[in-house]
Amino acid sequence: MNNTLNTYIEDIKNKIVSTTCEIINIPSVFNPNDGSNTPFGADTVEALEYILSLGKSFGFRTKNIDNKCRLY
Repeated sequence: MNNTLNTYIEDIKNKIVSTTCEIINIPSVFNPNDGSNTPFGADTVEALEYILSLGKSFGFRTKNIDNKCRLY
């Protein structure tokens, strides 16, 4: 089992690194004064949409509610 997991991680290592870089490259700093009609700024919506899309690609059900991320 451990070899199987290690092999799987090795197989997807490049995807993990590239996805992490993509997430880091999205500006997601709170900016309520950017002129957008969003609670935390337009850039944060882009980051949220990326994360929702990523979650959906893993099989999670996702939903953007008022451009906010809520934990339940």
